[in-house]
Amino acid sequence: MEQITVWAALSAITVAVCVLISLAVRKPMRDMLGTNKHILPARGFYLRSFSVLLLLGAFAMIFKTDVPEEGKAFMEYVWWIADSLQPVFFALSIWVIVYVALLTILFAVLGKYND
Repeated sequence: MEQITVWAALSAITVAVCVLISLAVRKPMRDMLGTNKHILPARGFYLRSFSVLLLLGAFAMIFKTDVPEEGKAFMEYVWWIADSLQPVFFALSIWVIVYVALLTILFAVLGKYND
């Protein structure tokens, strides 16, 4: 039972981090995507796909982790969660960098269409 609780805590922390990143980036990205009338109809798609990619990328890293062994002390579970979050943060940083590169290329291509 402890193992499920620890894995659920890891999942909850991961979802919370993804939501915080998405909320922090949402308004500036919405403003940026609204600057060009050619991108404006796809703004909702880009905002939703950013959130979905963050969540899926983070969950892909969580599902790779092994379940902690039973009978450990509380602090060992805490350290297991902290150790399991390292690949999650790495995946999130890669997803954000790739998404920024995608939007940069999109704006470079559509930059010739001045509003």
